[in-house]
Amino acid sequence: MRRALIGFSLVSALLLGTGHMEVLASEPIATPKVIARVNHRVLTVDDLQSLQPGDPKIEGRSYTPIPARDRAHWALFAEKARQLELDKTPDVARELANGEDQRLALVLSAEGKANSLPAVSEEALMSFLMTHSTAPHFPNEATPERQRAWARTGVLADRARAQGLDRRPDVLHSLSLRADRALTMALLKKEEPFLEQQAKVSEAEVRAYYDAHPEAFQTAATVTYRRLSVFLNPTGSVKVARTEAEALARIAVAQAALKAGIPFAEAVKQFSDDPLRAQGGLHKQLSLTSLGPTSPSLPALRDQPVGIVSAPFRDIRPDAICLILVEARTPSGITPYEEARQAAGTRALSEKRDRVIQAYLEGLKKEMSFELFEASKDMPGKP
Repeated sequence: MRRALIGFSLVSALLLGTGHMEVLASEPIATPKVIARVNHRVLTVDDLQSLQPGDPKIEGRSYTPIPARDRAHWALFAEKARQLELDKTPDVARELANGEDQRLALVLSAEGKANSLPAVSEEALMSFLMTHSTAPHFPNEATPERQRAWARTGVLADRARAQGLDRRPDVLHSLSLRADRALTMALLKKEEPFLEQQAKVSEAEVRAYYDAHPEAFQTAATVTYRRLSVFLNPTGSVKVARTEAEALARIAVAQAALKAGIPFAEAVKQFSDDPLRAQGGLHKQLSLTSLGPTSPSLPALRDQPVGIVSAPFRDIRPDAICLILVEARTPSGITPYEEARQAAGTRALSEKRDRVIQAYLEGLKKEMSFELFEASKDMPGKP
């Protein structure tokens, strides 16, 4: 049973954060405070600013803060990736270069308050393609259309650099954030086989999880019954409204037929307006917990002796006079292990993966001299 670690909740919470794509803060915050340290690298509150995703206009430029813990963890994983020189591998280097160009092109668009990326001439595109055809991040296997799109982004990124936008503090923070996320994913991809191996669960561990969490495998009480309903209001095949007296009179005819020996299922077919009348009004294994405490059907379904037709009662959904015949009840209980094995295995695996990832994270923190300062205390520079 193999699933990518990065899809699990703990990794999403600790490593991938809120999941939105950071864009740019409009300007750095005055007097930045330190939020974390990783080896000799320092993160401040400036590193926590971003905008909502998918907003090329960037007109309002309202801040969307990134949780300090998430930002610090991205930096932690990124520094480990750099230590392993993952940033120098072809795929990661290409991702970093393209990511920087994409971000700078967006910066240029924001500076012009444009709703889309600025125009690029055909001459500029061709020139860029020719001069960068041997670049390590050139998309050799891409279609001509994608190569032109790549070149357009590159031209705009170079324009942004020429204007010094890549040296602006808020842009530097955004580029750093983008690079840290890319390096985080590169590190997780490299470490995934090791972490997956550590997180494998044995049959004994699955059984132990099942035994320790009986509440997770509890089944609700169910009832199988037949229902005969005489509707008062036009519904389905009933075209004319009935009074309550008329509905009760029809129920009385059905009761007389039952007393004469007609099977309940046959009485349903003859007298009921229920959509399941063709099936004899059969409802299989209804969970009593699915009914509200004030449901008019609940007393009969819960208390009526098996095999005995209930007294007539009025239901509200739909508005009808009803008879119920309970055929069987199954009490609440615990799903047998053989039936719960797959669910227990999934839960046990998820729980163990959480532990493995947490242990890996704590190991990295010690190795990389990681410190995270709470906003309410221990933050260097706090007045």
